[in-house]
Amino acid sequence: MTNSKVMCCFTGSCGEEVDACGDNLYVDFNLTEQHLRVGARIKVVSAVLEVSDVINDACGKSAQCFGAAAFKFIRAPGNVDQRLRGLFCSIVESDEVNIGDCVELLN
Repeated sequence: MTNSKVMCCFTGSCGEEVDACGDNLYVDFNLTEQHLRVGARIKVVSAVLEVSDVINDACGKSAQCFGAAAFKFIRAPGNVDQRLRGLFCSIVESDEVNIGDCVELLN
């Protein structure tokens, strides 16, 4: 899961370039560690996701898609807790999720 507005900042647009980073869910939702602790549950329709403790600090594909400067910015020590590259979740309850579905924090 990644924040769609953050990805728009890296790509310079909100078009297909954003989709190129390969995330399953693009959300307009605060993904920072301060807002979503590890273990927090997020509801999308009736699907429930649990925030993982695995850090998404970007990968080579991110550097390829967004450039070296964005890659370094994502990994900068002061930015890691902002989860600029998104976060990993496990599926607690599955359901079909569609564009425009509401995202809410359960706990």
